[in-house]
Amino acid sequence: MSQSLGMEGPYQLSFDIIDRIVKKDSPGNFALGHFISENSFIQYIGRSDQNIRECLKNWVGFSMHFKFSYASDSQKAYEKECQNYHDFIGRDYYFKPHPKKPENSDYKCPVCKI
Repeated sequence: MSQSLGMEGPYQLSFDIIDRIVKKDSPGNFALGHFISENSFIQYIGRSDQNIRECLKNWVGFSMHFKFSYASDSQKAYEKECQNYHDFIGRDYYFKPHPKKPENSDYKCPVCKI
């Protein structure tokens, strides 16, 4: 059974599509990549602790597609990024250090507890 990002998409990464699809100013998570199949999409995962829509706009021009999900707060966004990191680490297309905690927080990774 393959892991799932638990995100909507993929969508073309452009300002117009982000504004049309990502409606809320909310913390959230995202994955960027080139959509070939569900198992070969991801090139980068990340999060926004404040505004997923504006964060995604910073990536226009760097990738072809995005997936996203909203989070209720920065802690939930951090925990989901950690879970996605651990689910997909070790794939050939994913090399990134463990996600950093939001500033001024003592949140723990739900997987490795660091």
